[in-house]
Amino acid sequence: MFDSHLNVLSRTIAGIDRANAAIATVCAVIACVLAALIAAVVFGGVVMRYVFNSPLQWQEEFPKLLMVWMTFTGSVFVYRQGKHIEMDILPKALSGRAAAGLKLGIALVSMSVLVVFLVYGLTAAEGAKGQRIILLESLSLFWVYLAVPVGSALLLLAVFQDALRYLHQMLVADAADMEE
Repeated sequence: MFDSHLNVLSRTIAGIDRANAAIATVCAVIACVLAALIAAVVFGGVVMRYVFNSPLQWQEEFPKLLMVWMTFTGSVFVYRQGKHIEMDILPKALSGRAAAGLKLGIALVSMSVLVVFLVYGLTAAEGAKGQRIILLESLSLFWVYLAVPVGSALLLLAVFQDALRYLHQMLVADAADMEE
């Protein structure tokens, strides 16, 4: 019976992994497109200011807004690639089960923080619906603030997958201990 539960958990992790891989790929594409757009807008602004002596009014604000979305979408891809900064001295020093337990605890804390970001990000975005960006009057601050809950939700799914994986590692270690 224990093995069947492990198999269900393994299949669940694999399913979430496929979804997360697709999401991370989309987020990477979005982040790259936004980075290119930021570079183009900044370059265009410099050309307009210094070559044509006609600066764009919105050139300074728009890249900042794009940077917010680039950061939150890019973080999903970076996390999935394992490129976030981490302190891994203690997990590497521990045994398999203890390391998995520590990583599971860290994942649960991370998930808690992401839920807070998600909830408060939605509240902030909702509160910003009526506010307009001064130099981009047709753009509501809602769309800028929405990057926080969207990025948090996508990152939450990736961290949830890792939490399940660490739980699986702990259970496999328990099963190995029981067999001995």
